[in-house]
Amino acid sequence: MLTIGGITVPIVAFLVFPLLAAATTFLQTKMMQQPPSANPTDQEKQMQQTQRMMVYFTPLMIAVFSLQVPAALSLYWFVGNCVSIIQQSFVVGWGNVWPSGGTAPAVINQPRGAGPKPSSGTNAKQLPSRVQGSSGSKTKDAKKR
Repeated sequence: MLTIGGITVPIVAFLVFPLLAAATTFLQTKMMQQPPSANPTDQEKQMQQTQRMMVYFTPLMIAVFSLQVPAALSLYWFVGNCVSIIQQSFVVGWGNVWPSGGTAPAVINQPRGAGPKPSSGTNAKQLPSRVQGSSGSKTKDAKKR
């Protein structure tokens, strides 16, 4: 520990894990933050303000706690955050890490083959013909039995 003007400062080597844990916590919190809506209600405004505070206070809290506990816990937080960041980037993307400047919600890109097939102009669900039950198929099904 270094003492500068009566203030005890940890050696720089002791700051590595707390800073990494705080940085990855900030990134993860920023990724999970929801984009603001175009016309927020009073409750949504309050929620956005709380989220903004949490984005900055959570990493600060993690950094302070990391200085007080053994380094293994800081390493655990860092690795856990890295895994969560990687998982989050694959599932929904980078979120609000790099804001696009607009207020439109983020688009979730689905992998190929995921989700329903695009319909051909109708709102009805695309069901197999044997399930849809057209008038001609009813008589054919009855004849088969």
